[in-house]
Amino acid sequence: TSSHSILSRRSATSTTSSRASSPIKRERGMRYADDLPLLRRSLKDPRLPARLGPLLKDVRAVSTKKHIMPLALKEEIEALYSPFEAISDDMFFGGEDDEDESEDGHNQSKVVKVNDDHAKRHRDRLWQLGRICDGTEECSDPSRQTFEVEWNDVVHSPMLRLACRQQSSLRCRNLTSVQVDGRYGDAARTVRRGGGGAATATLCDCRIDFGIFLAPPEKSDLQYRIFDLMSRDVDQVRQLNHLNAFEPDWPLAVSVETKRLAPGVEKASGQLASYGRAQLRLMQQFPDPQVEETREKEPAERGIRGGSETILPQLKVVSAQWELSFIVREGPNAVAYGPFGLGNTASLSGCYQVFKSLCILFRWAERECYDWWLRHISVT
Repeated sequence: TSSHSILSRRSATSTTSSRASSPIKRERGMRYADDLPLLRRSLKDPRLPARLGPLLKDVRAVSTKKHIMPLALKEEIEALYSPFEAISDDMFFGGEDDEDESEDGHNQSKVVKVNDDHAKRHRDRLWQLGRICDGTEECSDPSRQTFEVEWNDVVHSPMLRLACRQQSSLRCRNLTSVQVDGRYGDAARTVRRGGGGAATATLCDCRIDFGIFLAPPEKSDLQYRIFDLMSRDVDQVRQLNHLNAFEPDWPLAVSVETKRLAPGVEKASGQLASYGRAQLRLMQQFPDPQVEETREKEPAERGIRGGSETILPQLKVVSAQWELSFIVREGPNAVAYGPFGLGNTASLSGCYQVFKSLCILFRWAERECYDWWLRHISVT
């Protein structure tokens, strides 16, 4: 029996038992882990990676709910929703999306056709976000028994897929039945001896609900490099995510864990942290050639300089509430920064806020993920 098979079986057993383990013990286990111990920091921490500044600024601007809904549908939106929520004029943006506006007057028929397409797209989006808003209300009804799978079906998955479709290279996949590859998960790791509470700490693998993956464009430089990687000798790492036999040529760009507001919701943050650390272990197998060259010229005690370049976005969704966090490789540690609220789908304006925030995040994650792998996959 290969060591890989043993680790995979151990991962599967640990994943099942992790549902009953204490979140406190699991958090303690990650904190005292021998490999990639976990630290948690606020987004206000001065050590926050500078590359996150512009992203958080853009997402924070959406939190004001200004200019998030199309002016062309103002009357329709007010007629349907204003009796139930405060809809103000500054929530609307004029005309079309900024990038869609055209000042070219020499081809009026073309402009009219484009405007018609924009109007249809905005109306379709209103219909979809309206359904998500209505689904949130139905799932939140205290007189009904609603399970997490229903929240996922009518609220979480539709929102994720709607935002994901705005980026041509991203794919949203359900991961509830997908296990972590035993070579990268926590189940095969140990906890450091000593330290307060380390004796009662536990480590185990976790599953999450959704993943946003990068599917590189056809004939792109990254796709060529991935094809080259997959054709190499079997003893080399030939997968771009930390999952067990699942889309090995797709890197994971964003991890998503969803819960309903019920006992067990406190496990979500620990699940994402464990998942992110497994992803970081896989990505460690692909060193940055430029960083490696620099490290050879510097003292060994400087540590892993390239680790801080690895930033993994994570989403925690509890019923209607959406939160963003990040897990970052900093030297020997995995550092979780967050959370940052993205909005609530209990209102139509909240649905637009979440949608716009996810579009900003996914656009950033698509570019970040593409650039990272392009830099780290060498061509033979």
